This record gives sequence, structure tokens and C-alpha cells, in this order.
Amino acid sequence: DEMLLLKNATVLTMDEAGVIENGDVLLDAGKIVSVGVSLDAAGCEVIDCTGKVVMPGMVDAHAHRSNFPESGEGSGDINELTNPVTAELNAYYAIDPDNISFKLSVQHGITTNCIAPGSGNVVGGYCVAMKAAGKGLHEQVIANPVALKTAMGINPKGVYNAKTRCPMSRMGIAQTLREYLTKVQAYMKKKADAAGDPEKM
Repeated sequence: DEMLLLKNATVLTMDEAGVIENGDVLLDAGKIVSVGVSLDAAGCEVIDCTGKVVMPGMVDAHAHRSNFPESGEGSGDINELTNPVTAELNAYYAIDPDNISFKLSVQHGITTNCIAPGSGNVVGGYCVAMKAAGKGLHEQVIANPVALKTAMGINPKGVYNAKTRCPMSRMGIAQTLREYLTKVQAYMKKKADAAGDPEKM
């Protein structure tokens, strides 16, 4: 890949350098190698960014991308609405990296996403951090898992009201989460007390 120089931009460095007016950003094979003013353009493809802002890609820390495929196929794959606690699930297995939502996120400056299971359950499952562009899920995933999705708002109420089962209220949501976290604490204590002995776990 050839060198690319973005020239004359308002560069938001997001570090101690702050904002660089009429700044340049030099990239080599898609990686930033230098940021400054009046960088050497020899051997580079040059894009004049006068009047434009150049900044690092944004991170969407709470996304449900690929939940609503354009074709409709797989719709809802990232929202398992069968149990208020589905902590064992992993969003990785619901992600379609070719879904148009990833292309749209890149077009709007979001280059990294934390893909979370949907919010229909109180505990939805594990979240995955991934790049919005790349050559497939294996290459795009940065870390798996990065978080456990929980929801305290209106979504679980809406799902479980229709099923007439707990949690149908904010009280039910809070109690469901409290019960789950209490079980996790008990398991972690049992694991610590076992000190690696599988017969005690």
C-alpha cells in the first residue's frame, strides 16, 4: 500500500497535542505514522482536507449492530427473549460482519464497536469489542468478551409483561439482577475456597 498524506485539516489529536490547525496526517498502509504541520509529501498520495476535520475513529460502547439485517434473515439474533437471565450467551455468535450497519458506522466515523446482546433481558450475555471494517469476524474482533450486558430500563418490562412473568416491573428487574449477582458472588467464593481442587467446585 502506498503512503497517504491528509493535508491542511483541522486535526483533533485527542492527546496533549490538542487541536492542530492546517495539520497533516501521514498514513502508511492504513496506519498513522506522523501528525504535524507541513509534512513531506514526497512519494505520497495527497488528499487536501482544507475545511475538514480529521480525528481518530470513534468508539460506540453500546451497539446492537447486525440485529436487524437488511434481508430480514437472522432478525433478532442478538436478542434471546426466552429467559430474563441469559448470562451464558455471547454476542459473537449473532454478529454478521457484512451487515450494512457496520458500513454505515464507518461512514459516520465509528470505527470500533462494543456489540452487546439486546436489551430485552435483565442479563443479556457477553459483549464483543470489534472493528467495524475488516476481512471477517475473526480479524475484526479485538476482545471477546469485554463486558456483560445488563438492562434496568423499560425493555425487559416490555418483553416479560407480554409473557406475564417476572420481571414485569422495575422491582422485578432489580430483584432478578440482585438474585443473579448474589449467585455469582456465591460461585466466586466457592471457586476461591476450592483453591483449584475440581472436587470442591
